[in-house]
Amino acid sequence: MAFSLYCLIVSCVLFTNAVAIINERFLRQFGWEKPGPDSPPTVKNRLLTLLYGDVKLLLQMPLIWINIVVILMEIVVG
Repeated sequence: MAFSLYCLIVSCVLFTNAVAIINERFLRQFGWEKPGPDSPPTVKNRLLTLLYGDVKLLLQMPLIWINIVVILMEIVVG
């Protein structure tokens, strides 16, 4: 299988899916709990805010549609 732009897009979609479905209980095992509103703005807290808030909330519907398109492309093209 040759490396192409399509393979790169599918890889990005799969990685975004993995980030979107990551479990909060799994993250707590490593000390990555959701930061409170009064927590200091460290890199870790900003990353966790991005992970908990933006990726799970804002990318949920677009990811569903992108996954449908990728699945249909795999069925049609092979």
